[in-house]
Amino acid sequence: MNGEHIEVKQGYRRQVVYMEPQTEFETTKQAIRIKQLFTDFDADYCVLDTRNAGIAIYDALAKVLYDVERNVEYEPWSCMNDDNLRSRIVIAGQKEVVYSIKAQLETNSKIAVCMKNTLNSKMIELMVPNQEGVEELQRIVPDYETADVETQLFYERPFLETVALINEMIGLEYTVQNQTGLIKIEERSGARKDRYTSVSYGNYFIELLEQDLFSDSSEYEYVTFYN
Repeated sequence: MNGEHIEVKQGYRRQVVYMEPQTEFETTKQAIRIKQLFTDFDADYCVLDTRNAGIAIYDALAKVLYDVERNVEYEPWSCMNDDNLRSRIVIAGQKEVVYSIKAQLETNSKIAVCMKNTLNSKMIELMVPNQEGVEELQRIVPDYETADVETQLFYERPFLETVALINEMIGLEYTVQNQTGLIKIEERSGARKDRYTSVSYGNYFIELLEQDLFSDSSEYEYVTFYN
């Protein structure tokens, strides 16, 4: 984390504790990796962009998947907020954990405002920069310093991804549409916003959970999600 404790008096404290780039293009392999991370972090929800290629990933997540690497079978998932998506594949024992986002201009504007408010109110914690991360790894991982470069990079990658996320957010351009007043966010030429999109989608879902939390007057809960 960034080393500073964030006190949130009302709502959920967001903690981005791990990030990795998606290197697989085959949908089943992507779905298996999602379920690996979901299991590793004992997550409760998966926020998924279901536009374009995302729909194929959802279809894979909705089926029983066998992970050869870990020798484990993953239960099928289903969508919790889209009946049409849920009805695409119906299998007994499906678990409703997928929150689908098919962002259009209005939804993207809400997501942008939500992310801005979260940052301004300091309700989100990111991992420390890479150099601080390396120092922490040297302290808590005995074999880190003697490991090969590939293994060291494995440990460092989440910190490097966090730096890339921050750089993405710094480089974004915000435009307010004259007629609608909606906010449009675009990356500069040659830049990306994949990491920002992932975190902002998850943050938007957390805000929806907060609305339910306050309306139900239920007690505080700790929720983990994969995005």
